[in-house]
Amino acid sequence: MVLLGSNVPHVWLNDEVYYSGMASLKAKAIVVYFNKEIFSQAFYEMKESNKLNGLFEKAARGLSITGKTARVVAHKLEKLVPKKDFDLIIGLLELLSVLASSSEMSCINNETYMPVQIKTHPDRISDVLNYVKINYREDITLSSIAKVANLTPQSFCRLFKKRLKKHFIEYLHEIRISNACKLLLETDLSISEIAYDCGFKTVSNFNKIYKKIVGTNPKKYKFSAVNK
Repeated sequence: MVLLGSNVPHVWLNDEVYYSGMASLKAKAIVVYFNKEIFSQAFYEMKESNKLNGLFEKAARGLSITGKTARVVAHKLEKLVPKKDFDLIIGLLELLSVLASSSEMSCINNETYMPVQIKTHPDRISDVLNYVKINYREDITLSSIAKVANLTPQSFCRLFKKRLKKHFIEYLHEIRISNACKLLLETDLSISEIAYDCGFKTVSNFNKIYKKIVGTNPKKYKFSAVNK
């Protein structure tokens, strides 16, 4: 369960088994869009709205909702689906109130996302991001990824840094670590198996980069998640 702020780019992908052609497997989701502009600025300046303002600020980094809060919100979301008219608005406010008062949330991104206007070569960047999404397990060199963008390594580095505000290797590490987190939570694979499966050549390098991005080592991360 997640809460995303305005203009936060995202895409939802099912596990690989959902793409194997099995008709019995179907994914369902409840999505609620909330336009904060339905209330005036005066509403958000009220002291009673402080927690709500804090929630929206954190949502700019994307929030993962867990624990009892996730269960409570899931129940309220299911009850919200058939509601109409003003009852729907009241239901939305109840959801926001629960989320604004909860501590069972963590930021998905390390930094607030700043929208990037790509005015030139949008297909090149898109091709690179799609390539990494599919091939992050492989040995991706600067030379090989530059060929995907049909640019020289130097030109590719400049373009990537200009558009995404980070170096390509930083982005690649983030994608690999994101998938590593998923494996840590959903499988019984060992740390070394996850490291190699996510494209890292050594476990020590995996642990070093993991701690840099997540803030803790893989073992502690899994222990903390399992014992919440």
